[in-house]
Amino acid sequence: MTGEHWQSRMAFIMAAIGSAIGLGNVWRFPFVCYQNGGGAFLIPFFIALFTAGIPLMILEFSFGHWAQTAPPQAFKKINTKLEWAGWFTVLIPFLVALYYVVIMAWCFSYMIYAFNLRWGENTTSFFLDSFLGISKGPTIFGSISIPAVLGTLALWIVIFIILYKGVKRIGKVVALTVPIP
Repeated sequence: MTGEHWQSRMAFIMAAIGSAIGLGNVWRFPFVCYQNGGGAFLIPFFIALFTAGIPLMILEFSFGHWAQTAPPQAFKKINTKLEWAGWFTVLIPFLVALYYVVIMAWCFSYMIYAFNLRWGENTTSFFLDSFLGISKGPTIFGSISIPAVLGTLALWIVIFIILYKGVKRIGKVVALTVPIP
């Protein structure tokens, strides 16, 4: 059985960048940088990036290139008792995708609301009460947010369609979506 391969080196790089950067760095980084002293925050950030982030990424890429198989089987090649560690590398991105899709659904649904400015003057109240239906306390259940559920369902369908064709289609999608913040 042969595995799929990226259609180009650029498609792989864009997918890796999109996976590594994540929403937290795009949305939170400028605020955290400002809050913690601007340029001074960059010193520990780059130390961590160059001493841990990049070496671990290179190790992961090298391991994948050597194994040429799915993560559980790759760890099993090293030692049969390590197969469970490979399943964590499958499980963690899946769990991250679960909440990323919900956040993207909020963004897309909110974008649709932006066309007619449904939130009025109080955006916070609209988002928390009307859009999300958050309850007043931990013992009181809130309502199901239909726009969030429909947006999440629509995004999962889009993701399925993209993944169905495999790596070739993913390469085309990341070439378009990764440069967009």
